[in-house]
Amino acid sequence: MLFNIERDLGTEISGYLVPDGFTGQLAVRVKGAGELLLTKKTDSLRESLVAAGRHETGLCGFSVTEMEIPGLARIQDLEVRESETDILIYRRCNPEAVVHEKVFRLETHLLPASRIDRAFQARFQFHFPSIDRFGLETTHQMFNINNSDSVYASGRVSYRSVEQYIDQAYLVLALIQDPFDELAERILFLRLIGENNIEVLGSRDVIRLENLKSFVSSLPLDSDKELARAFREIDPDSFNMLSDPLVRQLTTRLPDETLKPSSISQALSVLSSFKAVGVRHRADLFTEALVDIFSLHADEIPIFEPIPAARELGARLRTMPSVERLLEHDVALFHFLSDAFEKSLINE
Repeated sequence: MLFNIERDLGTEISGYLVPDGFTGQLAVRVKGAGELLLTKKTDSLRESLVAAGRHETGLCGFSVTEMEIPGLARIQDLEVRESETDILIYRRCNPEAVVHEKVFRLETHLLPASRIDRAFQARFQFHFPSIDRFGLETTHQMFNINNSDSVYASGRVSYRSVEQYIDQAYLVLALIQDPFDELAERILFLRLIGENNIEVLGSRDVIRLENLKSFVSSLPLDSDKELARAFREIDPDSFNMLSDPLVRQLTTRLPDETLKPSSISQALSVLSSFKAVGVRHRADLFTEALVDIFSLHADEIPIFEPIPAARELGARLRTMPSVERLLEHDVALFHFLSDAFEKSLINE
């Protein structure tokens, strides 16, 4: 989906929404003070979309006026969202109340750090959490917001797939967890959603992780001996789905690409370009960095600490050679990262 607000004249707001398909019309919902004020379909012609072969009819534009919403010019917290996906298309804001930066938080956890995203929601004009739930065109449009310098996005995507959009324009943040703890958290999370039929993952993840959920649900977590054996006998598909998720996320475009000997150094190079990189077991320091970078109050950003049950299982997984082979690249990367992190603390 492509979208943009062309102008906000106070008494009139106009823009466009282009669906992923060649046909059809989308709709916008306009809110103020949290209340729904108007829902309407796109009904204005954009001939350029027809000429470019982007849409059959070009009926992708919309306008909202005071005839439809009395007092439109006075609504300071007005929001325009796409009706079906609830994607934020536009938000009015007080320029003095928002952070004037474009920020992308690379989500490295399968269980997302959503509390961090929610903490930033009121501090940016545009707020796009969990962009991995949407198609590539929609994701790229989120990075190409050109009518604001206050944009926050987050998502568990391949860094290489969005690098061209964030290079130079965005400050990038990442919070990274010990690979064994992250694997443990993924196991517990996948078992939880499998046992309870919880729908928290995006549609692409649901399809991609379906076979992995079967492997994870069969793991004998009450026996270290049997657990180690399960990882020694892991099927190739599950191995590829679980192996080295961080290095793959930082250096490849597709999750099943083969890693190279140079992948660890490439991953370190990518991380060195980020504005802030934190480690989960010292999440307090990551929070302090965000407060400092964006001039926030200390209580605005929550501390996203490790889950005790995941740390306990992670400690057990750490003793198993078959699991260490599964996470070989991530373990090496985290070693270098932790070493640099500890040295930075010593030098403070």
